[in-house]
Amino acid sequence: MDDEQIEYLEISLAKAKTQLEKSAALDRLVSNKDFKLVVDDGYFTEEASNAVLALAAPMFAGEAEQKRLHNNIIAIGCLRHYFSGIMQLGVEANKAIKEHELMREELLTEEDE
Repeated sequence: MDDEQIEYLEISLAKAKTQLEKSAALDRLVSNKDFKLVVDDGYFTEEASNAVLALAAPMFAGEAEQKRLHNNIIAIGCLRHYFSGIMQLGVEANKAIKEHELMREELLTEEDE
């Protein structure tokens, strides 16, 4: 049974490390001034604000235009939520890596005894 547990921990550890790498990559990305300019300020702030303001504009009063604007607003929120999820999973992965490594060491120590 210990071999199965160790194998499971190895697989979980590899997945957690991959998630942590993804989180670190996003962290580097969001720290980039070009990302801040284009995505943070441009897309998340300006584009979102423009879409909300356009909802009340007479030229966008038609059903198709309103639907498109709503979809744009939802898309902006979805991307931001996706980024937040990556960062949260990175925090959880960091904790999991520490726990899995400790558990693996304990299992290997028990196996040697």
